[in-house]
Amino acid sequence: MPQSASAPVAGVCHLRYERGVTRRSTYFFDGGSRPNPGPVEVAVVSRGLAHFRDDVGSGDNSQAEWSALLFAAEIAVAQGASNVLFVGDSSLVVHQASGAWPCRSVQLQSYHAALQDLIAPLEKVAFRHVARSKNLAGIALARRHLPDWSGTNHADRTAAIPASDRR
Repeated sequence: MPQSASAPVAGVCHLRYERGVTRRSTYFFDGGSRPNPGPVEVAVVSRGLAHFRDDVGSGDNSQAEWSALLFAAEIAVAQGASNVLFVGDSSLVVHQASGAWPCRSVQLQSYHAALQDLIAPLEKVAFRHVARSKNLAGIALARRHLPDWSGTNHADRTAAIPASDRR
């Protein structure tokens, strides 16, 4: 006897999309400066792609992490996301951005204000702190300058993340 279209099929995952419910978009972010302070580079990973930016200027590691979060917010807005989760390995930036900790540093207050302006059009925003080893953007940034099997480096502006590294 054939199954009806509404009856679940064993072994098949069924998803129901409700009207008005938007899927959460996740943006991993990471930034660094070498030496510290020094030139800043940032990375954002979303939807299986790594986005890099080198033209950020000079700063310390906290400024680099904030710059990465701002880059992630720019990408989220450009992609039309409305329900966003930002994931980073900087406890300071994640807690300050979420409002759990006050942003007392005069140097970092401008980043905080810029973030508030960038995320204003987003419907729902959340922040999550993860270990450095779980941050896909940190992994992408660390591997960026390593040669791959063909001998070329990963200095592209956008690169695909291998499925084995996606979490």
